[in-house]
Amino acid sequence: MPCLYDPDILVEVKMSQKINPDEFQNILLSEQMAEAVADSLVELLRGDDLPEELCGFLPEGAVSRLEEELCVRIQVAICKAGLPMVFAQKGGEIAAGAMTNSAIGKAVARKIVGIVTKPMARDLEEYIIDDGHDIILGLMDKELQYIANSPVSELSNIFTTDDSELKALIKLLYLMFMKNYARPIAEKICSGAAL
Repeated sequence: MPCLYDPDILVEVKMSQKINPDEFQNILLSEQMAEAVADSLVELLRGDDLPEELCGFLPEGAVSRLEEELCVRIQVAICKAGLPMVFAQKGGEIAAGAMTNSAIGKAVARKIVGIVTKPMARDLEEYIIDDGHDIILGLMDKELQYIANSPVSELSNIFTTDDSELKALIKLLYLMFMKNYARPIAEKICSGAAL
């Protein structure tokens, strides 16, 4: 696994007896540090490691908690998007289509669609909430198994196949993160070094 920082950047800090939080913050926010982090992460993301090899540091149960959270969010999104009503209406239209051989059949079919659509939508929504969990988890397990068996390079290609674009994205994310957190990080490191 590549080093996620450039040791030469920190030589000045390591050599001084007392680390100055302002100087260390400047190092964290520097273009040189952003370049070093981005270069290292591009190398990591273009490698042949499998995701599970890189996730050994995750706490016990983190993946299952993520699966559970995603499952619930998908269930909520399906219901909020009104898909149960769409399915109920389409089901009603299909059923009505089977009854339209005569004028009476057409009139009855329209009436039935109007009567059954809302209750059917409620039943579908209840089904998604009560029983959809297992279906969604089953689908996610298949996809997560595929991801777990794919090299990280294949997965990073989803974002871009261009290394310079990937590096630019990583640098942007790093600098956005450091803009908010460089000072607290520098203060914590410097207070620990001063002890």
